[in-house]
Amino acid sequence: MVYYAELNILGFFTCLIIQHKEAKDKQEIFSTRSFKNILLIIESIFLLDTASLLIQNDMMPHTHIVHLMIMNGYFFLQALFPLEILKYCMGVEKIRSRTIRILTYIPMIITFAVLVVNSVKPFAFQIGENDKYSRLSSTGFVYVVIWPIVYVLGGLFFLIAYYRKSTDIKRENYRHIIIFAMFGFMAGILSILFKGFLLWPFISLGLIYLYVNVLSKSNQKLDILAFKDSLTGVGNAALYESVSGHIKAQIDAGTAEFALVVMDANSLKKINDNFGHEAGNEYIRTSARFICRIFDHSPIFRIGGDEFVTILEHSDYENREELLRRFDTEILHEKAVSDGVEFPLSIARGMKVYEKGLSFSEVFYEADNLMYANKSEVKKKATAEFLTENVSG
Repeated sequence: MVYYAELNILGFFTCLIIQHKEAKDKQEIFSTRSFKNILLIIESIFLLDTASLLIQNDMMPHTHIVHLMIMNGYFFLQALFPLEILKYCMGVEKIRSRTIRILTYIPMIITFAVLVVNSVKPFAFQIGENDKYSRLSSTGFVYVVIWPIVYVLGGLFFLIAYYRKSTDIKRENYRHIIIFAMFGFMAGILSILFKGFLLWPFISLGLIYLYVNVLSKSNQKLDILAFKDSLTGVGNAALYESVSGHIKAQIDAGTAEFALVVMDANSLKKINDNFGHEAGNEYIRTSARFICRIFDHSPIFRIGGDEFVTILEHSDYENREELLRRFDTEILHEKAVSDGVEFPLSIARGMKVYEKGLSFSEVFYEADNLMYANKSEVKKKATAEFLTENVSG
């Protein structure tokens, strides 16, 4: 028991240290309210778990109802913890669907109902003689712990989905969070299978892993942020200038082989004027994600409010025509969503392959002209579709 309590206290102070460091260093991965809530919940669980141990060993004044409330609070927070993980994972991409937000609370409500029923008629756990905590049937106990596992699995689903479609800059963060979530999931499974397994000290190890990996790369992240577009996560104009400098050096050396794709998101001003700048921002973010998915082996840069550029080299250069066809086909099914309003993506694009004798600026100029020609075609097509749908014979 002393060993268990000492580990709880160690885990509690680990959370406090991380909390202090987060407030001091303002690391990007810890900046959301949900993650701050995760730390507070774990600290509270450590305190409740330790209080239960002290009660069971007659080291703390108590009554039967107090011990029961402590254990109910423990299991309630045990479900709230992965809920906050799920909210954090969803918040990474700022999901705003009201239906999804409501659905996330259903397991929490079920957990609360199970604890109320168990308090009146124990079937999962009980506070028995001498205020000793004990599990009852394994089946009954599963009703208490299965819903937190549902939350953790949901969080992992979101994280893995975002990881698969994210840029290299974001992938590192997602990978660390996935490993942290796996700590919670595996600890939950082990606590079900093995009575007395030290669940929360184990999870505190996950926190240590997460924070150490962030801190060890803090200087590198500062460098990345200097060349990262804050809205979309792709490269910014400064990085574009740096990379284009390397391409110009290849042109001078006679070794250049690349294509430029210049892209422009249509209708941004209309969306900003009619639905607000947050809707416009979401439209730009969705456009960036789509572009990254198509040209997933090439650097993407946002060089203006609605203008993007990618430099195709190596495999993307070899498959450039197929990628452009994919771009034109798949964008027809893409939509940005802001506050329940859907905005079909419309992105004009122009691609120019480098030819010997051209400068980098000339390649960009020709790609830009092709983009504007494509923009005119896209607008004509949109007008024709509108007339077809709205003007009767």
